[in-house]
Amino acid sequence: MFLFKYLYLIPFMLENVIEQVLKIKYIKQAKTKILQYNPKIIAITGSFGKTSTKNYLNEILSKHYKVLTTPKSFNTLLGITSFINKSLNDNYDYLILEVGVDHKGGMNKFMKLFIPDISIITGVAPQHLATFKTFENIVNEKMKLAYMCKEIAFINGDFEELKDMNNSKFIYCNSGEIEITNKGFIYQNNEYITSLFGEHLYINLLLALKVANYLNIPSKLIKKSIENIKNTEHRFSCTNVGNSLIIDDSYNSNLYSFNRAIDSVCKINKYKIIITPGLIELGEKSYKYNFIIAKRCADLFDKVLVVGSNSAFKEVAKNNNKIFFFSKFIDAYNYTKTIVEDKVILIENDIPDIFLK
Repeated sequence: MFLFKYLYLIPFMLENVIEQVLKIKYIKQAKTKILQYNPKIIAITGSFGKTSTKNYLNEILSKHYKVLTTPKSFNTLLGITSFINKSLNDNYDYLILEVGVDHKGGMNKFMKLFIPDISIITGVAPQHLATFKTFENIVNEKMKLAYMCKEIAFINGDFEELKDMNNSKFIYCNSGEIEITNKGFIYQNNEYITSLFGEHLYINLLLALKVANYLNIPSKLIKKSIENIKNTEHRFSCTNVGNSLIIDDSYNSNLYSFNRAIDSVCKINKYKIIITPGLIELGEKSYKYNFIIAKRCADLFDKVLVVGSNSAFKEVAKNNNKIFFFSKFIDAYNYTKTIVEDKVILIENDIPDIFLK
């Protein structure tokens, strides 16, 4: 009777064993291909800006080298191994990998697959705290990629937590190194023209630029490539609908990037609306950080449209008539059509049913 009670678990256990065996097989195949073709590996991690930095770097390097880059936001171990097994061959000089880690010890599995020649750390922020538990764990996990690289690591130096980790192979990139102009920015007496929207994204562009300089990409090619760079989809990408400017920053967000997005929008002289669910995946810090961001949204936007039930935003709404709640994104978006025509709409953080037509 006891044995019969648990017989139904056998298929699930068998399926799990098969899955693990296949996972090991695919990782081994990918590692073999890396060793066989031996491309220079550039690995990128951070709490935000990974995909954008990867795309900027690919745009620049591909004008001078043969580059293979993981598509979209492929940044899990299985996603990377699958891509390598399907796409890597002896045609490529560089392999650019985006590495996503959401828990303590998560970087270790990537270290078994590859050791990067060059690492990029885009920045750190309180994100995935439900699994990381502490901000210190986030910093330490992301920085493993910098310490493990063979040659050099480029790190966002705007974060004091990262600047404290000195190492001879670390190169820091600070937003203070560039001077913003009407057409782009000036770095080391060279002007770079860009149509990239959102000055807070320039630090990611600077990281890519410094890597390109390190790899001796001709200056003219770098400048031309930067002119061609566009905002990555759902990362502060813009659409004009009539007199409305819609800024789609819906991929994901954290306290740092959320605030930087707000800063950029506040420089636009239009009626300002934000659509957001607030901040997610913050564990026990969720209410605290959402309350901070809710207060700032209420202070700086003309209308705050919250998708879902966010208790911190509800608390702030008690004393603020700018905040409205909607169960679906489309309802919030349709509501914006009833407001003044000359407006900017910021769509911030994960909204799965988002669509703009």
